[in-house]
Amino acid sequence: MAASQIKATSPGHKRLSGQDASFLSFEQPGRPMHIGALAFVANEGWLDGDERLDTARLRAMLAERASRIPGLDRTLARAPLSGWPLWISNPDLEWDGQIEVGEAASSELEVRAMAETAMATHMDRARPLWRVLIIPGHAGTERFAIVFLAHHALVDGIAGIDLLAGLLDRRETAQASVVREPRPSQQQLAANEVARWLAAPGRIISSAAKATYSAPHRSRLLRRGVALLRTSVRLLSPGPTTRLRGANEGTRTVTWFSVPDRPLRMARRRLGGTPNDLLLAAVANAIHEMPGGKGKRHLRKLRAAVPVSFRTRAQRYSLGNRIGLELLPLDPKGGNLARSV
Repeated sequence: MAASQIKATSPGHKRLSGQDASFLSFEQPGRPMHIGALAFVANEGWLDGDERLDTARLRAMLAERASRIPGLDRTLARAPLSGWPLWISNPDLEWDGQIEVGEAASSELEVRAMAETAMATHMDRARPLWRVLIIPGHAGTERFAIVFLAHHALVDGIAGIDLLAGLLDRRETAQASVVREPRPSQQQLAANEVARWLAAPGRIISSAAKATYSAPHRSRLLRRGVALLRTSVRLLSPGPTTRLRGANEGTRTVTWFSVPDRPLRMARRRLGGTPNDLLLAAVANAIHEMPGGKGKRHLRKLRAAVPVSFRTRAQRYSLGNRIGLELLPLDPKGGNLARSV
């Protein structure tokens, strides 16, 4: 993260957008709404004098880098009058508490099992909604693992990738210092809510006036309304039952797939696809390879809700969600990856 691209000031409080708040409301006991990533890292440069992973130094490095990223000290709160969720800065956060060290793993399968447990466990809403788990490798291995988790209310996919790069990539340089505004009092939060309510009629009148006198504004509202109605109908229409959408949704499970990239890249070159097409084809193939899937399901109606980033270049390193969804069909029947691309 280039220092010139990150704001040096972290606000003392921030109201969640409607999109960010929706990811909080979608969360259920069996439906965690955080996203996660698993990375394997070479031991080189991270071993102590006994040739063991220096977890103390690694943990301190990750905590120090995290402390230089604006917004990662935020915890959830509620607006005094409306109850709307807020991000509140916590300048006294113990950053080490967000970086955990697990037991050494004896194999890659054990690493995956530990990652699955972490990804299926709800995040503590009393703390910042992100955490890092370090999994040392057993004696003789040449790498260790890092599991990164962040709630979808805090980051979207693009922000999550940039955040992970800021924590792990040596080529990235985070902001040298972050000026954090003080934590607001309940009186300040209440005053802000009152001011927001008083300004609401003006905003409504202004929007109505634009719709009345501006033809482009009316046309834009109509297009958005039609798109919203079409998307709602498609989302509510029944799709095929898979392990991703079954009767028992009481827990989150993680399934691992290894998809050969060579046929995907050949199909991409032949059809003029994009890197995103490669990902969609890999997902379609993985669903087709699920146990009991071949020849036993009709997956032609399977649709993927593909996130589309609306981030500008200036917003690249900002936390929060700036995404829309595009519904695309996936047709993995017969393993025909070219058709999936």
